[in-house]
Amino acid sequence: MDKHSPCLITAWPLAKPRVKKHLITLLVISVSIVIQGCTSSPFYQKESPNFSSITDRNLQDRQTKLLAIYQQWQGTPYRLGGNSLAGVDCSAFVQHAYQVISPYRLPRTTKSQVLLGTAVNKQPMITGDLVFFKIKGQTRHVGIYINDKQFLHASTSQGVTISSLTNSYWKKHYWQTRRILSKQNNVANIAPY
Repeated sequence: MDKHSPCLITAWPLAKPRVKKHLITLLVISVSIVIQGCTSSPFYQKESPNFSSITDRNLQDRQTKLLAIYQQWQGTPYRLGGNSLAGVDCSAFVQHAYQVISPYRLPRTTKSQVLLGTAVNKQPMITGDLVFFKIKGQTRHVGIYINDKQFLHASTSQGVTISSLTNSYWKKHYWQTRRILSKQNNVANIAPY
């Protein structure tokens, strides 16, 4: 190396504070990108669905938002009539999640939500579809389909969680699936409130 072109290490003490600040910022961003790129485990540990199988960009964006909602709400206890991180019921959780993934506000109750969109029971489910269950008597439950037979919901026993539609309990109580948002875009089959 030429004595007139000092390396960064020897020039560091001579650098102006503004230049140092930019170099530190660049270093922090670079390290963050490398670290984020190296992490491969999902933020939940129950099951390992293949969420990467979604190819449509809109569905990927929707799934990313749903998983971020899950990360924020994970473990929030179930509370009938609740609608906050202190406690939430299934329909309030779905209502909140839909406000994040679309410009639409769903009705507050499962009874009203099941009337929206179109039934897609014979078609493959897509990210954002609402899945409904009949538990017993008049008790209904709702969640949001993510991908790979997984859905996000507020469970009475586990709080906000991700469950599998292949689980024997959910298979037994499955009722129907409703599509509110189309695959191609976030245009809903309902009018905004």
